[in-house]
Amino acid sequence: MRKKLRRLIKKWRSFYPQLKHKHRLIVMDSETFTEKFTLKLTAINLFTFLGIGIIILIALTIVLIAFTPLREYIPGYTNVKMEKQAYRNAEKIDSLKNVINQQELMLNNIRTLVFGEDVIELNSPTIDSIKNYDNIQLKRSKADSLLRLSFEENQSKN
Repeated sequence: MRKKLRRLIKKWRSFYPQLKHKHRLIVMDSETFTEKFTLKLTAINLFTFLGIGIIILIALTIVLIAFTPLREYIPGYTNVKMEKQAYRNAEKIDSLKNVINQQELMLNNIRTLVFGEDVIELNSPTIDSIKNYDNIQLKRSKADSLLRLSFEENQSKN
């Protein structure tokens, strides 16, 4: 373990001065050979500038995606308008299911009237709640009784 650590320290001591060694970057015009600009760089400065540049590019990319409509093209992100429309559609489906249940209950009541059976009241909340109760006492109204009597009389005359 100590030998490995010593080797590492020796390698670092030989590598570290190379990082501090200064280099000159010169940009020249190719036709006139005049200097445009000059930079004095060390390897540490170069790594620092590259690291900062990469971090800035990553931050700009995140900001660009987070605050623009580009995020809609990334899988997993949804359009806010589509979410609201889906919620409204779910509400409409619920209300349409309730309307269909009420219409089915009304049709069943009409069938039971035609065949002379007991009528389920339309004021009940849903068909499913009626199925859960075994002992339901339903009362006939006078209008239903009169309608039934007139229907039976017409049937007996024909």
